[in-house]
Amino acid sequence: MSTALVLVAESDPDLRTEIASRVAQAGHRPLSVADAQAALAAVQLEHPDVIVLGRVPADAPGRSPLELMLSRAPDLPALVISEDSSVAAGVAAMKMGASDFLVLSCSPEALVSAIGRAVRLSRTRRHIADTAARRGTFAVVGGSAAMRRVRETIEHLTNSDTTTVLVEGETGTGKEVVAQAIHAGSARADEPFLKVNCAALPEALLESELFGHEKGAFTAAHGRQTGIVEAAGGGTVLLDEMGELPPSGQAKLLRLLEQKTFRRVGGLEELSADVRVIAATHANLQARVDQGRFRSDLFFRLNVVRVELPPLRDRPEDIPELAAWFVASFNERMGRSVRGISSRALEVLERHSWPGNVRELRNVIERAFTLFPWMEELRPEYISDASLRTSVETRERIPAGLALPDAERWLLADAMRRTSGNQVHAARLLGISRFTLRYRLRKYGLLRIGPADDHAA
Repeated sequence: MSTALVLVAESDPDLRTEIASRVAQAGHRPLSVADAQAALAAVQLEHPDVIVLGRVPADAPGRSPLELMLSRAPDLPALVISEDSSVAAGVAAMKMGASDFLVLSCSPEALVSAIGRAVRLSRTRRHIADTAARRGTFAVVGGSAAMRRVRETIEHLTNSDTTTVLVEGETGTGKEVVAQAIHAGSARADEPFLKVNCAALPEALLESELFGHEKGAFTAAHGRQTGIVEAAGGGTVLLDEMGELPPSGQAKLLRLLEQKTFRRVGGLEELSADVRVIAATHANLQARVDQGRFRSDLFFRLNVVRVELPPLRDRPEDIPELAAWFVASFNERMGRSVRGISSRALEVLERHSWPGNVRELRNVIERAFTLFPWMEELRPEYISDASLRTSVETRERIPAGLALPDAERWLLADAMRRTSGNQVHAARLLGISRFTLRYRLRKYGLLRIGPADDHAA
């Protein structure tokens, strides 16, 4: 992941140097200035990802430096560091548009953590803006190594518009989106893209849906009907849930792939078909071949190029970009202007196991858009479905009958064991800061707990 440019505005040179060193510690590039005028110039010329705003004198009557910066760059995440530790100071900064607020006496760990949150917020805001600019394309979203391989495969497939493709992945991983992207990048892009779900129709109707039928082919066949293969002439046919295709349909599909011909149900005429076939399945077709439930010759004919989509739980690093994509999508669809995803909301999303994969993530964000029309930023309280499942999974592991201090101690020890004693990961799992985690571990004498310890109450 590329480093971010963090603008540090602080009049005190020692403190400015200290903050800049924390920015570098967080893995980003600091750009330091001493006053509001220099900060404003840097915002306009350098386009920083984040600003850390400390004590700088105002140079515009009646306007604070924070208001001035955000008037020029409203989407710039601003981390305010203040000598005033009152709640009123924090509320005032947030009302002016600050993304986060820290007290000057905060720990170095808290500062590094806050910088990280601000950088993540900046990236999701830019993801949303970039996504809005390229809506209408079938984007295969995600920067993980697995998704980069998927995109590379799709790019290779643009060189051939006849190669059969097998797309495998759990339900909800985006198999249809991949198929649409393959079609959109091919020479067939201007021709039809048609889909049939092999699991949604009974065997008698499925063959008719695929290949059409002649009048009188069966009781309800009152006239000739064109099937999807014929209707998609020149284009692409997606056979979803391919593992559910019945044996008779498998035989006809094999003939279509090998000879590029087919017959309508009840017909004798051999018809030619110029279509690319993309098969999608959540089932393990190789296992079904071994069980005698799927033709081996059809499997080998389908498996010319295989695209494997990993479940979302195996690529949590893709969640911010996916979430930004859906926010931009629902902004466009619902006429909204949600401009960001808070760092806390991202932490909630990343902690969830996502059994429903990308589709479940999309549904959670759509629910937030639907139920909270005033939402300006996606926050944890708007995505309670995901956060509640995570907390329920945790609560269900707590032994019954524990008093509150003992339950807290149990949760801390459990998180430390599950993360092999890694405090950063344990804090993320519990949804608290590392500073808070260390305080509570020290309180309960659990600082040295690891995977092999058994200090749970």
